[in-house]
Amino acid sequence: MSIAGGLTIPVDDGRGYPKGYAYFLWKRTGWPNPNTDFRLVFGGPVGDAEMTFRGLLSPTTDLGVGANYQAIGRLEEYNRGQIKIADRMGVNKYGGRVFVQQGIVVNYVEIAKIRATYEAGYESYYRNDDTASTFLLANSGLFQTARLNGGAGKINRSGYSPSGWDMNFSAEATFRDDWKRWGPPNLWDSPSQFQKFQLDGSYVASSFEDQKAVFKFTGGLGNGVDRLAAFKLGSGLTGLPTSLVLHGFYAQEIFAEDFALANMDYVFPILKEQELAVHLYLDGALTRRSDIPDRNAHAWAGTGTGVSIKAWWDTQWLLGYGYGINAQRGNNLGSHELFVQMGKQF
Repeated sequence: MSIAGGLTIPVDDGRGYPKGYAYFLWKRTGWPNPNTDFRLVFGGPVGDAEMTFRGLLSPTTDLGVGANYQAIGRLEEYNRGQIKIADRMGVNKYGGRVFVQQGIVVNYVEIAKIRATYEAGYESYYRNDDTASTFLLANSGLFQTARLNGGAGKINRSGYSPSGWDMNFSAEATFRDDWKRWGPPNLWDSPSQFQKFQLDGSYVASSFEDQKAVFKFTGGLGNGVDRLAAFKLGSGLTGLPTSLVLHGFYAQEIFAEDFALANMDYVFPILKEQELAVHLYLDGALTRRSDIPDRNAHAWAGTGTGVSIKAWWDTQWLLGYGYGINAQRGNNLGSHELFVQMGKQF
């Protein structure tokens, strides 16, 4: 069982505002029977529940069901750091899924997993108070998604001393029922079907005197993705599994059809008993954006620093600062970001 949360606060003259997340994760093995796992993730307006029945088809094959919701959501776009308020709309999404998961075992040791998922649900879109009257809403309706994902390895992020490696991939295809173009008066391209592929890997390199460098690479390819489905990069919040970290940029500021992203976190331990450590961050990304007309490749860079420490009730805290090296704001200044994250394992 674990709890976690994070908050990012823009510090500049742009129109960004604080954004955060919080979730509670409970996974209990052996309930309601010895071959069942139950997982619950809850983050206020976002929730996910999943039940896995282990070893039903074979000792290494699991079956499962799940459900998720996003009760409150907003699609927000930025133009040189300014929120395009008139182009904002609300999003509600509800879905259910079934999946089969296969463990790959060599010499009685599981070395990797692969999973196939089918998900169906309903998306609804609504106007915010400041949505322009000329803005055409996306069409509410049903959606279906087929997804294949898998991975190998493991990163142990215990306190100041991470270790290990991992590699993961995800491929999905989504179909929206009764879809149409939507957006401002000139409308945006918005296919009813889109496909996405994502690959990511992490590696921890040990250095002298227990210093470590955590390297992460993530890449994504999209076909027919619009602003709703685009990959979204930005902010220093690393706690969410779907976060694409780019320090100093607003949370989910950059909408990408295709992207490549590299992150480095260099960790300097100070006090081992208190798990006090200093972090230095360096990020770089190359994106083909889906939210600007030319859709050419654009390069982005961010950097930052932070301090992590083990505090009261054995909670892990991370306080940091991020700077968007070539982020654009109202007066062409780079973005400044403060962020805080907390986690606890039970």
